Amino acid sequence: MELMGGDKIQINSDKDNSESQNKYWIGLVILLLANCVVYFPSLFHVARADQLTYLIQTSAFDHFFDKLAFSLSYNRNMFLSGGDQLLFRPIFFLLLSLEELFFGYNFIYWQMLGIIFHLILIGQLLRLFKAIAPNLILVLFLLNFSVTALSQEMVIWHHVNGYLLALILILQSLQHFISFLHFPQNAQRHLSLAVLFLTLGCLTYEFSILVNIVFVMFLLKSVSKEESRGHGLRKSVSLLCIPAVSYFVANFMDYFVHSRVEIFSKAIKFDGFILIKQLFATLNFFIQSLIFPVFIQINSGDKPMLYLPTREKFVYDLIANPFLSSLNLLLVCLCLIGLYRIVRFSLLNKNSELETFKKGPLYPIRSLSFILFWCYLLFVLLGRVSDRSFVYLTYQLHHFYPLALFLTMFLITFTSSYKNIEIKRFDHQKSLLFTILLMSIILNAWMSFQFNREMSAKYRSWGQLVSQLERFKNQHKKEPDFSFDIVENEAKRPVQIYIGQAKDENIKKGLAEEFLFRKYLKAKDSKYFLAYTNKEGLVVLKNGER
Repeated sequence: MELMGGDKIQINSDKDNSESQNKYWIGLVILLLANCVVYFPSLFHVARADQLTYLIQTSAFDHFFDKLAFSLSYNRNMFLSGGDQLLFRPIFFLLLSLEELFFGYNFIYWQMLGIIFHLILIGQLLRLFKAIAPNLILVLFLLNFSVTALSQEMVIWHHVNGYLLALILILQSLQHFISFLHFPQNAQRHLSLAVLFLTLGCLTYEFSILVNIVFVMFLLKSVSKEESRGHGLRKSVSLLCIPAVSYFVANFMDYFVHSRVEIFSKAIKFDGFILIKQLFATLNFFIQSLIFPVFIQINSGDKPMLYLPTREKFVYDLIANPFLSSLNLLLVCLCLIGLYRIVRFSLLNKNSELETFKKGPLYPIRSLSFILFWCYLLFVLLGRVSDRSFVYLTYQLHHFYPLALFLTMFLITFTSSYKNIEIKRFDHQKSLLFTILLMSIILNAWMSFQFNREMSAKYRSWGQLVSQLERFKNQHKKEPDFSFDIVENEAKRPVQIYIGQAKDENIKKGLAEEFLFRKYLKAKDSKYFLAYTNKEGLVVLKNGER
């Protein structure tokens, strides 16, 4: 098993490794092409929800460094809507400010970066698992994860590109951490790199702090079982604590700069019964969305909202699209058969075989991915849902991306362990798994592609309007009396933007482009009058006439 820097755990033969290397590149090409097809329509999506609010606020600054200073402490600086002031994500908002610097309002480039981050993460997984999993099964697992309809919001909403970056940093840290555990001769180098990537991750997204704690606990467990390395590993614990400590130091320093901000004024309400209820509701929502992709309904909007199948929609889909619906029902049946076989295997096999399954070279990855799945689930429930409700998750679908990621990692190691202990009729099990994954990929890819097309059709013209307005502004803004007004516009968004709190009597409302270019809009006193049509694009009018 190849980890980092050429370190390997020998699982397959040299011949198998050579074949694996060739299939690695074939798998990478398959993953690349499939994702490009599924996410191509998303290139024409636009800024929405929190991203639009961010762009409106940063439009008040003329110089990049002013925007950067505002962005680094964005949750404590925002002035249009109340933010989570306890949060501190300097690298997350550094990324957004750099994207705005280089991309402006050309949203296609923002979308491209999100897809690239997604593909980098898939490449990391392929590299991590290429030597331990059945090659075709591995590609199918990763392909299924990459096109899952439930979690695609992380890829297509460019405001959360920073979350993808954090997950990339976490995976990179995980690879080095596993290498540190397995290779004492290079331990210091791997541990230092794990600390570096995890420190950057902590300054990008707070979940990395929880990952850091899991790593420390896992390391302490290793200390208790390896007396020969115990002394050295104990010293390593202090180094592994650097990411979380660095985050809290930087966070409190930033807090004192914004000393008027009351970051602890909001108490977290904790009710054990409600938490358990929300936990089961979330798991039910997650599992149903994975196995019923055709029957779920995702409504496009500023924040896509997902609804689980109702009896009426279930019957309607069976009649309207019998092929895909039948395929989906067959997928559910096969999943139940697979679950039955797993339970039967666990109950009937000998303890020695189960010990082999539990330990071995796959143990760290399988254990950490399993733990991180539950950690992220509790992280979201306690940090987000506790003061809202479960409905919050139905329109914050990007939170399901990490859950799908860690579940996929666990399942890859799970099925690889099946192969390594050489249970009888493994080929039959593999055929069943192959069929399940292939059907899930087809259904999820279709749903994701269709949804991205719907979003593109809904907002594409508005994105073109804003991009052309920015180009026009950059061409003329040096003129001393530059101003303009939009007198005709076919690309209006279907909803207005509201700036301010809901109970504020002075709340402002208007079209998004009016807020983005408010410094240059002067209505009747404008120097230029503009019109936008979907056919001609942006047109400069003279005296209000063509």
